[in-house]
Amino acid sequence: MSWRISWRNLMRKKMRTFLTFLGVMVGISGMLAVVGTVETNDHLLRQQAEQTFGYADYLVHSADHELSEDLLPKVKELDGVSSVLGILTKQATVDWPGSDREQVISLSGINYLQSNLADLKVVEGDLKRGLILSKSTASYWKLDPGDSITLTMDGQSYSLPVGAIVKDTPLLEEPRSGKKGGNRYWKGVIPLSLLQKWGGMEGKVQEIRISKESQVSDSLFEKKLGELLQRHEKSAYIQSAVIDTRQNSRLDDFYITIVLFGVITLGISFYILFNTFYISISERKQEFAVMKTFGFTPGQVRLSVLRESLLLAISGILASLVPGIWLTRLLISIIFYVFQIETDYELKLTYAIPTAILLGLFMAVFASMIPVYQASRTSVVGVIRPDKKPLRLGVWRMVTGTLLILSSWFNYTFTYVLLFVGVYLLLPYGLKGIQFISSWMYRRSYQLEETIALRNVTRVMRRSVNMAVILAFGFSLFVLILTISYQLEDKVKGDVEDTFGGDVQVSLENFIGSEEKKKLETIDGVIGVEELKEAPAYWSTKNDSGRFQVRGVGIQWMRSHPLFQPVGNQTLEQVTEKLKEPGTVILGDYAYNEWGGKVGDQILLTTPVGEKSLKVVGVAETTYDSGYTAYINTHYFEKYFGAKRTNQVLLSLKGKEEGKTVTNSLYREFGEQLMRVQTVEQEVEYRKRIFPSVSVLYGGLLLIVGLTSAIGLSNLLFMNVMERTQEIALMRAVGCSRMQIGRMIWGEGIVIGMTGTLVGVGLGIWMFYLASQTPNSGISFTLPWMGLIGTTLIGILVSFLAILLPSYRGSQISLKDAHS
Repeated sequence: MSWRISWRNLMRKKMRTFLTFLGVMVGISGMLAVVGTVETNDHLLRQQAEQTFGYADYLVHSADHELSEDLLPKVKELDGVSSVLGILTKQATVDWPGSDREQVISLSGINYLQSNLADLKVVEGDLKRGLILSKSTASYWKLDPGDSITLTMDGQSYSLPVGAIVKDTPLLEEPRSGKKGGNRYWKGVIPLSLLQKWGGMEGKVQEIRISKESQVSDSLFEKKLGELLQRHEKSAYIQSAVIDTRQNSRLDDFYITIVLFGVITLGISFYILFNTFYISISERKQEFAVMKTFGFTPGQVRLSVLRESLLLAISGILASLVPGIWLTRLLISIIFYVFQIETDYELKLTYAIPTAILLGLFMAVFASMIPVYQASRTSVVGVIRPDKKPLRLGVWRMVTGTLLILSSWFNYTFTYVLLFVGVYLLLPYGLKGIQFISSWMYRRSYQLEETIALRNVTRVMRRSVNMAVILAFGFSLFVLILTISYQLEDKVKGDVEDTFGGDVQVSLENFIGSEEKKKLETIDGVIGVEELKEAPAYWSTKNDSGRFQVRGVGIQWMRSHPLFQPVGNQTLEQVTEKLKEPGTVILGDYAYNEWGGKVGDQILLTTPVGEKSLKVVGVAETTYDSGYTAYINTHYFEKYFGAKRTNQVLLSLKGKEEGKTVTNSLYREFGEQLMRVQTVEQEVEYRKRIFPSVSVLYGGLLLIVGLTSAIGLSNLLFMNVMERTQEIALMRAVGCSRMQIGRMIWGEGIVIGMTGTLVGVGLGIWMFYLASQTPNSGISFTLPWMGLIGTTLIGILVSFLAILLPSYRGSQISLKDAHS
């Protein structure tokens, strides 16, 4: 019965309840979407990292890049081994119509195609009947099982049917478009014996994947495996298949950004719910006074109001689940489009749905605390003699707000909180300022209804300020992200050129010897060639562990063609001078932050030749692996990482305009041996590709914030109209037209909306300025004026949309409504 009474109380103001319900639903849907997006994306990255090694526990490689196939049964016989897989990789070419050059395909030969370590999930066809392609590659090439394809390897052509199409997997990761396919290779899988025969590598594999039983001790297993390799393959070394998603992504900042949008949306919903009950309690004071005269205790009154809040929240939560899941899928689709990801995924909402439900219930309880308290404190005397206290703007408010805003100049993280508090304290003055300017303009043009609207704003100053603050915080966040995104886009070209390591990066299928190096040096347009060595390293601390790639080039090449830029006061020459000492390493900034040590400390790395303790002599910003990497002097690379040879080189050209000519020469000279060619211009273009799509993503998130803000502003104006029903009816009685009433309400909404928008844009610009003054930020204070104008226009549009319903409802009030 009590819940039914609470429901009837909500239905007494159907439009107000509907708008509040809508605001709660949008807020919780937004929060569910961002948490679900982060959870799903994080799970997908981890799954892809696991699939990279085929869910193996250990990998075996050789410094000579070759292992005997006879090792496979010997490894299988070790105690604790559950499965073993041998892999051989060899490249071939495919004649592709419409392409200016042959397309390169990297073929992986696997000894057991059904192994869980290969992780080949069939979509169509049979794994045993020919070439295996990923779904994306088959779709792009328009191939089906049974279609034939001609491959050329070492000058010999082979015709092979497509045997199976499988789900996208890192083993068959392919370029995302034909344009990028020109500089990267496609991938396919065939039986190991067939690839060995074609490539003249009978009895050879390049990688052994091992899965062990969980109950077997890691240390004991590694010891036995090491002893086996020492007896049969001394050049082989063991790698632990450490799952580290940081190798492929640096999405922490991106996650924080979209979660902030979710928090802002939920905050607006919180305000909508709070405002609804705050006004409702004010309207129902007589009702609560009567309840008390009939013996209701303050606790019963509190429970009555709380039930109404919970009813609204629960209905909003239930209604938000389906839109929230749909919005999650939409956000993930946009992210996949932005980062050119084509893979099957399963939506993960293990934490997202409970989080959204708990936040919704918490919001209902917390938003109703003050209204519930006021309802329980209602007295009969207070109802008979009401005492409304308007919001007073004292000197202390101005002084305190100004000091808090000025404190943000010190640019510490906590000062941003003080900045927001300062803006909240000073925003009433901004509202009054816009009101004063607008009032002066309206008086000169003799627009009475707009002048009345401006006075109405100050009559409910506290509500107007709260709504404007919510708008301001939402728009300030967007402006900050917008300006930083524009800066990052402008910085991409400089960052890549400063850390690319030359003009062209080249990867060959086989190790580069003196003959290959001579060929590279004689290519027209090339003036310098430097080997780029690379090896995996595993690090660990008490709290964390990870895996990154360590790279090595010569000191002189580092200085003339930098692969990184030092962080701090050291110059490139100074920090590379320290690398001349043995046992020294420079960490990328992301790797350094994840490691948690300090410059001068020793970092313990597990390398292909065992554990090595290296001294960290510097921190560097680099585009390689987004900073999750390390650099060492190539002179010491073999000693600490075991790599004698490499298949990667960096080229220096006579001029950047030589890039296309040199690329064509490389394809003519090396053909199918060429795994990858990337010029600095192509790398810049590749990295810039995401920014337009990211802007679209952030624009979509802004629309969600804007929609929630519009609902909140509309709800506020609607309540103001309902409170002044008698006043508006009397205005109609003395001759005011419907249009004049509508314009009066429009004026109220525009003042609140413009205040929130302008203050938000100004606050966002100030925060961007503070960010640009942060040491080593690399950001210059340059404003994207078109973006700022667009944001302001969106704010105005949000205000217009929010005003439509209240202005229409207000204009429909007639004289008889004053008596109802």
